[in-house]
Amino acid sequence: MDDKFHTYLKKAGDEVTLSPSEHARMRGVLNAYMEMKPIRSASRASVWSTQWFFSMRPPAATLVLALFVSSAGVSYAAEGALPGDTLYTVKVSVNEPIAGALAVTSSAKAEWAMRVAGERIKEAATLAAEGRLSTETQDELQTSFETYSALAIQHIDEEADANPDTGGQSAVRFEARLSEYGRVLAEVGGAEYAADTLASAIRTQHDRIAGIRTRAEAKSATIASSGNAAVAASRMRDAAKHQLDDSVSLALHTAESFSSSSADVLERELQEAGTSIADGEKLLGRNSTQQEALEAFRGALTKAEKIGIFLQTSSAIHRRTGRIVSEPERTGKPSVASKAAAKLQNTLTAGEGPSITATMSVEQETQPSAFTKSSATGSIESDTSPDSSRQDSPRDFDSKSGRDENREEDSDGEDPLIRISAPSSLLP
Repeated sequence: MDDKFHTYLKKAGDEVTLSPSEHARMRGVLNAYMEMKPIRSASRASVWSTQWFFSMRPPAATLVLALFVSSAGVSYAAEGALPGDTLYTVKVSVNEPIAGALAVTSSAKAEWAMRVAGERIKEAATLAAEGRLSTETQDELQTSFETYSALAIQHIDEEADANPDTGGQSAVRFEARLSEYGRVLAEVGGAEYAADTLASAIRTQHDRIAGIRTRAEAKSATIASSGNAAVAASRMRDAAKHQLDDSVSLALHTAESFSSSSADVLERELQEAGTSIADGEKLLGRNSTQQEALEAFRGALTKAEKIGIFLQTSSAIHRRTGRIVSEPERTGKPSVASKAAAKLQNTLTAGEGPSITATMSVEQETQPSAFTKSSATGSIESDTSPDSSRQDSPRDFDSKSGRDENREEDSDGEDPLIRISAPSSLLP
């Protein structure tokens, strides 16, 4: 039947044709259309064109938009993930490689690698605070840390060869970060983590970057002897100011993660960093004291970096455990910045340097926490009431029982504390 039907259609098509007048009319219509719509030359579609999106039907466009939004949300949520979390793979396999691909210059690549290397130590410290840093996880974090640390040191070394001033700044910052990360890890984990392989790896990378910093500073000093000392000092000053601003801003947003004793230490050290910058600026205009100005700015940058690392790590621990980070009361030795300020004081003639204006209040019991800037004062003020302050005393970590003696509870059996001292030592 199908064959007969097709045969009938073919026969009808052979018999039914257009008349000559119909042919002429059809040709005229086609020619007119061709003149109105000429054939366009082939063009390559733009990779980033969004026209396809607006040409979609509403349901399809909504689906694509939801996909983009949800992907961005997942990527953002993965930033705080730890090993063992569902989104940790997104963090290390998507977020971090993309950020590295977007880093173009040696300086940007060094900063990216420093950040990722530090993230591994922060993850280890947070897991240690939670009591779930297994040997297998620690080994994996150590391997990743060593990989990215080596990459950061490589880029810093290349940067120091091309520009000793900026390379030296990067070396100072990474050296300070490694020093503070190692200190925090040891204090969170106790003696169990103070001498383990991860701590040893941190010290090894710290010594490597310290060597690069020394070489960069020697090369920079040689260049400075030809009359460019003020340029090197000015660059270090700008880096110190920028990092100090970042540390103050971070403190404003993380006050709930540390105790009143830590707030006192932070207050003192932020003031010292600001004083070092002020002293350096007074010496910067004199040819005979520009090297001393550079040392003051370097000390301020080191201190500001350490404060930033402490705040990042303590806030990460607080977010995961809900515990307030505290510091045991102790007698702090004079910092490098304060020593430099005392040494340079005799050469200062007049004027007051810039100060950091902030008012600090720390969460105690049920009182709300606030860390707000104040433009009316010229110093950092700690707003903690005597009746709400706690007397802190250091304790140890019992590795056999798995109990961290650095954690305490209040009278209601809640609000446990982890005693992590705020950075006070400025030794590299």
